Amino acid sequence: MKKITRFLSLLLAAAMVLSLNFGTLTISVASAYTITIQNETDGYTYAAYQIFSGTLTGTGVTNDPYVLSNVVWGSGVSNETIGTYSEILAAIKAITLDSGTTYLFKDCTSAADVTAVLSANNSNSELAEKFAETVAGHLSNTATTADTVTTGTGYVLDVGTPGYYLVKNTAVPTGTGTSYTSYILQVLGAVSMDPKTSVPEVDKKVIDEDDSEGTTSDWQESADYDIGDDVPFQLTGTLPSNYADYDTYYYAFHDEEDAGLTFNPDSVKV
Repeated sequence: MKKITRFLSLLLAAAMVLSLNFGTLTISVASAYTITIQNETDGYTYAAYQIFSGTLTGTGVTNDPYVLSNVVWGSGVSNETIGTYSEILAAIKAITLDSGTTYLFKDCTSAADVTAVLSANNSNSELAEKFAETVAGHLSNTATTADTVTTGTGYVLDVGTPGYYLVKNTAVPTGTGTSYTSYILQVLGAVSMDPKTSVPEVDKKVIDEDDSEGTTSDWQESADYDIGDDVPFQLTGTLPSNYADYDTYYYAFHDEEDAGLTFNPDSVKV
């Protein structure tokens, strides 16, 4: 599932935040490096992976913003070739955009080079999406996970150190109204995120035919029919707002007939 859709440049702490389809993000200075997902629905599990780490300098004030320097690969990235991270770097260098932009990372030889490209293109939503998709295939150890809701706060991930982190769901509650989310962001202190997601909705309606009046209704919630009549009905479904972010998306209707009805498969039109 690929979910990142845009970079947001935040003036506060001169931090770059990359997010996907999810509402408001704010960064506040704190002694701990925490990521708070403002979701108080039980049953979710969030995992944070450190993509890049570095040295944090600055005090966070206007004339002395926080800066992450000496950037290196983080603990959450697979070290396929010891000491070189050649596989993830090769994958990042091969990123191309559908808009026709050439290989923006082609000259990168280090983690610091990659973050410099991200910073220089922090408004390119397609690049953010492709980068997140690529990185997601080269993750290993989690920095931390959270599966318990703190009332009035949400899920809190204490990542411990500054850096770039990808946060994603590893579990969602069963039932309707839930969906997976994913983020990449730079953590320079305490980060609070308000996830905004949508899930498919389905509506079922029927047409009512009045034999005595000779009239036919529009699609509506209920209708009366006699034994032996054909009963036209319609299922209408919506797609999630982030539908375009999926490589594939499987969508199925499951409808159970009332007793006494016989389904006519030849009548189905999509």
